[in-house]
Amino acid sequence: MKNLWIVNHSSLPPELGGLNRHFYFSRHLSQAGYRVRIITASAIHNTDINIIGGDDPAPFCEKSFSGVPFTFLKTPGYRDNGLARARDMLAFSRRFCSVFRRFERPDAICASSPDPFAAAAAVRVARHLGVPVILEVRDLWPESIVAYQGRSPKNPVIRAMYGMEKRLYRSADRLVFTMEGGADYIREKGWDGEVDLSSVRHINNGVDLAEFEACRGIPFFDADLNDPSTFKVVYAGSVRTAYHLEDVVDAALLLQSKHPDIRFLIWGDGDRRPALEARCREKGVRNVLFKGRVDRRHIPAILSKADATLLQLYQNGGPGILRYGCSPNKLFDYLAAGKPVIVGFAAGYDLVERYGCGMSASGGPAALAEAALRLRFLSPEKYVAMCRNAARAARDYDYRILAKKFDAVLREVL
Repeated sequence: MKNLWIVNHSSLPPELGGLNRHFYFSRHLSQAGYRVRIITASAIHNTDINIIGGDDPAPFCEKSFSGVPFTFLKTPGYRDNGLARARDMLAFSRRFCSVFRRFERPDAICASSPDPFAAAAAVRVARHLGVPVILEVRDLWPESIVAYQGRSPKNPVIRAMYGMEKRLYRSADRLVFTMEGGADYIREKGWDGEVDLSSVRHINNGVDLAEFEACRGIPFFDADLNDPSTFKVVYAGSVRTAYHLEDVVDAALLLQSKHPDIRFLIWGDGDRRPALEARCREKGVRNVLFKGRVDRRHIPAILSKADATLLQLYQNGGPGILRYGCSPNKLFDYLAAGKPVIVGFAAGYDLVERYGCGMSASGGPAALAEAALRLRFLSPEKYVAMCRNAARAARDYDYRILAKKFDAVLREVL
């Protein structure tokens, strides 16, 4: 058997959160003859949970979830995307460099960004051990900071981060992007003279269909979700600034007087929820209902009772960074539910457009309202065709299939 380390500051089992890509990879790779060690932070992303308490002197602990082993490195934790998160990332990378000799020697290391410090530490350790390294890019840092936080690309810190990013790309044996336009990004940066584009691969996020189907049958009752007289557009995910759900509230207001049967049901929580609920009260919006956080096991049943699902991201004029594609986890849950997807932003390499399983609504609230209205009155034949196309897309992005693609990359470097 081959030993594989996956170093990812934010990797989680389903019991602890939604960043489960490597959990599913590990489960399938173990069946293909790998011993996988997922090395992650003890402080759980977007929560107050820390696997290793502050008084516990242990530098790491090991736990197994559904047969998948995790190694949690002690980190202090954080609650936002500011300096506390950066400190947590630095603590993780330093901890990894201090304890890696206590683990069995790997045959390969997968260093997963967007945390550049952890990725850099993993690359250094791989070179020290003389083993190949796969750099997995799940988000473009610092490009995302420039795009969404308005930082200047000429800022000295940002320029230093670009330099680190280029060095990481150059030093990896393989580059795996979750967005399809990774090679486009490298070319546009002018790095293709230094970064070997033949090393670039693409493996999306996905869904574990067997688990989704098992959870679909778990009983879940909600009066609004079960109401047969309404057309239900369901959003399931974080209620944060990045998802710009203000457009949903404004779209609902446009529909409310003439089409009150179209309702937007939002499952999830986050720092923007109080402001959004206040916005609904101020504008008298009654067809947006905030349902709060729910156990992830209930998401398949919720989505299966929807009439349409909603994928929303903040976009600051034009495709921007999304021109390289995106791979939001919730999209693949939506596809597995076999329901049409409304996409509230413009992006390159659009899977919903490619598979014909939904509608684009990238023009703000009016476009969202129009897309919901069109789906509401779509002919039964076209609606069923969209549902079938969504289910077909989900089969192509089952983690069983994606793990085989990752196995192929591993075989290349091994």
